[in-house]
Amino acid sequence: MVKLTPEKQTEVDQIFSKIYAGLPPEAKAKIDQIKAEGAQEIRDLESEFEARIKQLEAGGCRLIPIAELVWGAAFAARRAEPLESRKDLASYESGRAFIRAIKAALLDGSLVAREQGSGIPISDRAWCLENDTLLSLPKMMPHDRLMVRTDEVRAWLEKMGIAIDALPLVQLAQEGITSIPRAPTKAKPEELAGEQAEIDRKETGPARTLKPEESPEERGERLRKRVEEKKAAGVKAYLKEVAEEEKVSISTLKQIVTKARKRRDKQ
Repeated sequence: MVKLTPEKQTEVDQIFSKIYAGLPPEAKAKIDQIKAEGAQEIRDLESEFEARIKQLEAGGCRLIPIAELVWGAAFAARRAEPLESRKDLASYESGRAFIRAIKAALLDGSLVAREQGSGIPISDRAWCLENDTLLSLPKMMPHDRLMVRTDEVRAWLEKMGIAIDALPLVQLAQEGITSIPRAPTKAKPEELAGEQAEIDRKETGPARTLKPEESPEERGERLRKRVEEKKAAGVKAYLKEVAEEEKVSISTLKQIVTKARKRRDKQ
């Protein structure tokens, strides 16, 4: 990646400004729309990330999305690479290697994928066996509802020789967990195992089934309309609001809405 000097960047900005000024109104409107949507998406991602960090700091989250772990490893490799020209490559290669290590751990039982949130059940095995040879790093990512427990992934990372400091999410989550006071108990081992199973069930949450009268296609169309109504009404964080109403992540909501739009466009 070529890094421009401030003078060169100013020169490039002036060129683009002249090009923009000479465009017809409809082209300018399209560019403005893309810029606005991009800015909104960044705000949505920031809100989602801040909420996740607060949840981790409070010790209320004992699960971490596998995709976020991978991105954390990729960003850590980018920061550690001293050569600017190799930062993107280091991030890409490390992310791919981390994904393959996690897939191997899931297949041999070293890690257990736990599903969280609502929607159709998803298979971590299908993701593990997927041929990712020609896929980009974003395309290699698993569904954002596939998660791992922070204590389990910490033990796995230590066994792999990966520094916990390189992955802030794991460190934050672990600190939050250990800070939660636990009352002493004299329960029998089998009772403790039953209690732990119940805790795990509550953490992952049973996958919410769709209403009997609502098919996945109908749900997608309903959410598409809901998103577009809020957007048309001028709601700034329209995706965030609908995601909170449906109790899904913003990224999951985007996937559902995108599929609904593609179905609509084919009709």
